[in-house]
Amino acid sequence: MPNVQVVVAHPRRQHSYETVLAAQDAAMLQRFITGVYWSGWKQHRPVLPHILPRRLFSLVRDLAETRWHERIDPSAVTSVPPVEMLTYMARVLGRTVPSAPLDELANFADDLFDRMVATWLRRNPTPTIVHAFEGSAFHSLCMATKVGAHPILDVPSAYENFIQAELNEGRSIQASKLATWERLVQRERNQAEYLLVASASARQCLVENGVEPSQVVIIPYGADPDLWNPEPIHTEREQVFRALYVGQVIPRKGVRYLLEAWRRLELPNAELVIVGGTSREVMRLLGQYRRTCRWLGKIPHRNLPEIFRTSTVFVCPSLAETGPLVAYEAMAAGLPVLLTEPARAVARDGIEGFIVPAREVDSLAERLLWFYSHRAEARAMGVNGRNRIEGAFTWRHYRRRIAAAYAAIAAGRAVQEAVDDSVQVPS
Repeated sequence: MPNVQVVVAHPRRQHSYETVLAAQDAAMLQRFITGVYWSGWKQHRPVLPHILPRRLFSLVRDLAETRWHERIDPSAVTSVPPVEMLTYMARVLGRTVPSAPLDELANFADDLFDRMVATWLRRNPTPTIVHAFEGSAFHSLCMATKVGAHPILDVPSAYENFIQAELNEGRSIQASKLATWERLVQRERNQAEYLLVASASARQCLVENGVEPSQVVIIPYGADPDLWNPEPIHTEREQVFRALYVGQVIPRKGVRYLLEAWRRLELPNAELVIVGGTSREVMRLLGQYRRTCRWLGKIPHRNLPEIFRTSTVFVCPSLAETGPLVAYEAMAAGLPVLLTEPARAVARDGIEGFIVPAREVDSLAERLLWFYSHRAEARAMGVNGRNRIEGAFTWRHYRRRIAAAYAAIAAGRAVQEAVDDSVQVPS
């Protein structure tokens, strides 16, 4: 195998830390370039509670734990905090100034990061591969090509599907803004030698919008079975039927169809729990169903495993997805899943749960009622889901697939074939 050197660039996180570990574990990592990265968190954490007020420490901890990984070599990380500060400012403005130009500020921050990565590539030894992420990759990929590296674009979204879902749900988007977004998306795609996606539906979206099929490589995400390890079923979990949704509460996620299905059922001794941040518009929708569901707001990731352990079934009614990470986590937690077709991830209909068409309230209600009435069968589906994750879809498997892709790209071999051969998926 040639000496493969990889630069991974992402201004925030998503699944990029696992991508970095894939390169690091395969002795391929040259540099990870990101926004805020708390390389000293492990050393400083024991001291901070004694010198910071409790509330301030809680805020610092929440940020630090999402910008740090205990296995990533901090000496291989280049951090550019000003970009993260701009992104943070956009979020704060969104909560306090409704008319603030959030998209423009966020796009400026991502473009600034992208240009800083390109500058780093120009001034440092040329890597074999530059792996950049959608939304902050154009200048990085252009420079990769210029210096002779393979430009790889990670695509966590299905842009055209996402926009269409938002428009179908009544969101008003200016034509000029749509044109700008489309231009940014297309120019990144055009600079990539390969585009990495998590699902067949994401691949289909790219191909339908002009990307050559041979350029698109499917690499499913993963979950950590140890983090999501299901504990013995609590008495409460046995007695109360609890349907759980975790994710952004926005129109594209189809939550209003779930709320209506749940309202129609009026199940005794049952509750719908919704976890995730939302907007003012969707808050009004939740207000209409306030007696139907329990909304917990946005919760730190470290607190989610316990919520999963006290739930009966996980539901994702999304209208447009690329294979949501939370579906992998729910399966790893031993929950049966009720997913719409766009959100199916690696679940199989009738085995780990049920797959239903998007926007079909009747189908959601029918399957929720089935789970409610068939608790033993539902638990068996949850066991199937955890077994499927453990067998082929942990983060360890993801890292193996990514490393196989890197090696194949560097050697000029068939990339999808190498990825598929790297992990044996049990039937």
